[in-house]
Amino acid sequence: MTSSNPLRALAAFALAISVAGAALAAPPTPEDYATARALYKEGKERRAAGDLKGAFEKLKAAHALGRTPITGIELARTEEQLGMLVEARETCLDVVRMPVASDESERSAAAREDAAKLAAELRPRLGAIRIHVTSSAPAIVTVDGENVPPAALGEPRLVDPGRHVITAHVEGGASVSASVDVTESQSGDVSLAPPPAP
Repeated sequence: MTSSNPLRALAAFALAISVAGAALAAPPTPEDYATARALYKEGKERRAAGDLKGAFEKLKAAHALGRTPITGIELARTEEQLGMLVEARETCLDVVRMPVASDESERSAAAREDAAKLAAELRPRLGAIRIHVTSSAPAIVTVDGENVPPAALGEPRLVDPGRHVITAHVEGGASVSASVDVTESQSGDVSLAPPPAP
């Protein structure tokens, strides 16, 4: 009898996880859609007026609420105009992976096709950085403040065009850093040798 208790606990845990997952994946509410439509309209108006940053914020919020191919492709187009090529491509790929609704409109289907096309166009435009670290102890490495897993060091890290700051340090040691300017379709190498901890 006691041997079944761990199984029951495991089953209860799995059920709780599935319920939580279902709650997180709940479809947008009518209020979400209504708000998303208003934000989408404002975002497109701001983009037409030349306010790309304002448009990005509105369209990002609209897509978070509505999550449709239409909000997604407009967000991606704005990200591209801002030079956020990696983000734009990921947004496009997210749109392509969205399940097709049974009542999907022609506009949504066209947005899905546009997203696939834009993702393919963006891929060769991305820059890349290879980071090489020489240290006697495992190093903590960041690119623009984002941690890079040790297993990914030495591999091309896709980045947006522009300046990027790479830092490295070992636990308790001083940080070293380097900056690199990457243009579209360009790859760069950065080598860092963080000093050991005192």
